[in-house]
Amino acid sequence: MVILVFRFKIKPVFLSSTMGKKGGNRNKPKDGYDRPNKPRGEAGRVTNADDSDAFSEAGSEVTHLTLDDDMTSVIGEEENLEEDDAFGDSPRDRLEEFLDNASHKNPAIRTAAVKNIQLLLSKYYMYETLDKWKTSVVELIEKNMKKSEAEAVLMSTLAALLSIQMGMDIGTSLDQVLTMMRQMCADPSQPEIVRANCASALGICVYLSSEQQPQIEDTIQMLKTVWSSIKANTSSSTLFNVAMSSWSLLAERSSNVRSAVNEHTKIVSYLDSPSLDVRVSAGESLGCIYEIAVNNIDSDYTFPSHDHIVEKLGELATDSVKYRAKRDRRIQRFTFRQIRDFLRGGEAPTVTIKFGNEVLEIVALQEKLIYDMCCKFLHGGMNSHLKSNELIRDVFDLGPVCELIQQRDIDRTRNMHRAKQRDKRSANFD
Repeated sequence: MVILVFRFKIKPVFLSSTMGKKGGNRNKPKDGYDRPNKPRGEAGRVTNADDSDAFSEAGSEVTHLTLDDDMTSVIGEEENLEEDDAFGDSPRDRLEEFLDNASHKNPAIRTAAVKNIQLLLSKYYMYETLDKWKTSVVELIEKNMKKSEAEAVLMSTLAALLSIQMGMDIGTSLDQVLTMMRQMCADPSQPEIVRANCASALGICVYLSSEQQPQIEDTIQMLKTVWSSIKANTSSSTLFNVAMSSWSLLAERSSNVRSAVNEHTKIVSYLDSPSLDVRVSAGESLGCIYEIAVNNIDSDYTFPSHDHIVEKLGELATDSVKYRAKRDRRIQRFTFRQIRDFLRGGEAPTVTIKFGNEVLEIVALQEKLIYDMCCKFLHGGMNSHLKSNELIRDVFDLGPVCELIQQRDIDRTRNMHRAKQRDKRSANFD
């Protein structure tokens, strides 16, 4: 049993709000299976090379920081927003205001508004409000997706946040957006950052919001084409990592699961990559498709070359090649030791995450993958969504939203209403 506390980098830009003071949560996690520096989920990044025992051969403790030194504390930031809301507009009113500005002709105003929308959606579960405005949000994404590199990244992120908020209820409305993101992700002429963000967003959107098999199959095939076309000795691993992650997440939804599992031969070839990120991404994908095979093909499933793969993972788990950085060797040994043990013994690493008074226990690699990908888009708001987002709670089998959270929201709405009434009485008195 392990306990992990994650931190994620967020850079909010509010047009009229004052952000919280700098600070950081310094929670110390315990044993856990997590990925190192990978784009799909900032959760797995080990940021301090001085943590010499983080990946020791004797122990399995991984040290993660909860916030970067230059970022506002998640807790402090939320407190400031709540204070602002008590004397001003509610998140719902702010969303409507930002949606108006998101259609502005001035790119700077438009971009700032979209960033503010993203911040609201990452912090608050706003299903009812979004249900009213979902058509406007989808039209905004469709209209601006191809305007510039920066806006393509913003819009694909917004699409992912919309899916996290609304799930299947936004499904068919996103058809055109999904098509656009597939086209941009598959286009080699697009900047890598655009292709990578579209790949991540597609994984989330299709997983949470699409029940249409043609959409699922088209996305799986496109992602496979993207990662398989990248050479193992690539100098930039970002696109490979996120395309591989999204493909691994969706592979179980394929109408031909066995075909996806048969890609293991190609995946194994990436274990020899000179890039640590590529090796780890390939190893984690290998673990995911093995889990898919066990769950969907045969509970006693083994790869045709299972012993060879386990042996290869064992070599990576004990790698001591001197030309690799010391920190890279630690990350690699820790990661591949757990993947090797999973393929050999069939027991996935367990991750326990505490949030508030609740505990999320992740006992499957696919669950860990969707958790990491949600973290990529929700950043420091992940815990808030674990508490109040009905869709996210359903994905992780957390049960209905706690009554305490619901009562807190009711009290908060009542206090905001009272504050506005006091303002009106004060104005009339003057």
